[in-house]
Amino acid sequence: RRVLFRYVSHSRYLYLFFYLYLYIYLYLFFFSSRRRHTRCALVTGVQTCALPICFPVTISRIFLQTLLGAPKLVRSLDQLHRIFLSQKPTWVINFYEPLWGIYAGLFRPKVFTTAIAHQYLLLDPKFPFPPRRTFEKWVVQAFTRLTAYRADELWGLSFTPLTTTVPRLKIVPPLLRQIIRLSHPTTGRYWLAYFTQPAYVQELIAWSRKNPSQPIHLFGALPPAAPLPKQLQWHPISGKHFLEKLVGCEALITTAGFESIAEAHFLGKPVYAIPLPGHYEQACNASDWARTGGGLSGDRLLLDGFQTWLKNRVPSTQAPWVMADLTFWNSPKEKTIRR
Repeated sequence: RRVLFRYVSHSRYLYLFFYLYLYIYLYLFFFSSRRRHTRCALVTGVQTCALPICFPVTISRIFLQTLLGAPKLVRSLDQLHRIFLSQKPTWVINFYEPLWGIYAGLFRPKVFTTAIAHQYLLLDPKFPFPPRRTFEKWVVQAFTRLTAYRADELWGLSFTPLTTTVPRLKIVPPLLRQIIRLSHPTTGRYWLAYFTQPAYVQELIAWSRKNPSQPIHLFGALPPAAPLPKQLQWHPISGKHFLEKLVGCEALITTAGFESIAEAHFLGKPVYAIPLPGHYEQACNASDWARTGGGLSGDRLLLDGFQTWLKNRVPSTQAPWVMADLTFWNSPKEKTIRR
């Protein structure tokens, strides 16, 4: 593309090829993205927690996907460069978007950049990583560094306050939706569950049959084929209906996506978090969540232990760290990021 390569020196073509390969490999292997921009600041972002990130991979398949994905990458860089030249932003806010990291490496734009994501916690060697998964750890950290390449500051969203020695990294409370921040939670007797995986749904049904005194509301993609016990109610996925149930539940049982756990924690709801099989990022979230004391995590639905934990837990008298969202994110700079 003329507009793209006109501004790239010849010495950077090898750099472009390296990042093209890394981007396509990691991007197709792990993530899917969405992009948006405004007139005063360029905003890019990617959402990862809901997506499975592991499937059978061969060298030939990676190479083929790299070749097929190269034109899309070049077109995206071209489009991003056109936007940058036309809008002339003074501040770039990057929500875990690798394309901006590649762009920053190629064009070295002179603009202040803030990179925001909970994944930046994974750059801290003190993070409680899942054991015996060294290769997955390396891949996720490589992708994370790519998204933050040449960023002036990194904001790591965290369930709890942490100290870090990582340069440029600042630990901040989670970004929460306004509808969550304005909610008024109550405590009911029922548990709330959210699963789209049939195996977890079947485990939940089996446990519910053995524990008829515990009411459960289950949200899922498809209704279970087998008849449900009367204390277990199934609901189709609906953001509005789910939020209504979340505000009034006793506890949440769900996969280990960062945002859902953070929102439940803000509302004072204990969470049993179970990572999706093969999803390293969710395994990290579950490990980090168990450290907070706000709930439990595990690779299986061990709900007997969770029920005992709920009966014996002593609710904290202190506002959770996520409540700092109400003050931290209301300064002028943070308000811009929230919008």
